[in-house]
Amino acid sequence: MKFQWHRWAWLFRRFIYLIMLAAAHSQFAMAQTKPVYDAASAGRLPIRVYTDKDGLPQNSVEAITFDAKGYLWIATQDGAVRFNGRDWTTVPM
Repeated sequence: MKFQWHRWAWLFRRFIYLIMLAAAHSQFAMAQTKPVYDAASAGRLPIRVYTDKDGLPQNSVEAITFDAKGYLWIATQDGAVRFNGRDWTTVPM
């Protein structure tokens, strides 16, 4: 059986074509993605200050933690509060 170069050359050309097509597609896909907004790269992080006017028992905070449900707990000398992202719930102690 004689080796047929034209069949292997055709297969090799198709393989190279597919590699080039995949590379071009990945470059196009990367160009189409929107950059992720990173607040730290903007130079200033968004900060909101809460006081006793917002629902804290006292302005002096002793401890801060998150629970398993995602609530923010803040302990003050006058009691603890839970923050759900919108409202403060006071827990007297």
